[in-house]
Amino acid sequence: IACKAGDDERFPGKSLGDVFGADWPAQPDASSPDSRSGVAVLEHGPIRWPRGLDPQDSFTVVAVLVEAGGKPLRAEILCATRAGFDKAVRNHAMADTYSPAVIDGKSVTSVIVQVVSVRAIKRQSAPKPLRRF
Repeated sequence: IACKAGDDERFPGKSLGDVFGADWPAQPDASSPDSRSGVAVLEHGPIRWPRGLDPQDSFTVVAVLVEAGGKPLRAEILCATRAGFDKAVRNHAMADTYSPAVIDGKSVTSVIVQVVSVRAIKRQSAPKPLRRF
């Protein structure tokens, strides 16, 4: 795993296999490169801005272990441009809907790595109503 210079790296010098440890899937060899497809995100879950965190754009890289049925099993933050979003991004990744990886027509447990971009939007407060006496 290699993060961009300046990013907060959660597992320096580690591979995805090291990150997921005993949960890392042993996959069969594909009969050809064309008979293999990776995990895909079908629908993104909600993401909630962490309470008390100031508005700044953020990029977080998350690896999600997805079982053969498409259910997310575990999400690990790999890199982040700022602190404070780990729980929100992890919850977001676990709420996503996935299609599993397929090797030779058979669904297998695999990992997908995603970049979650959160843009800070300053909320404009509604104008206060005029008080009439």
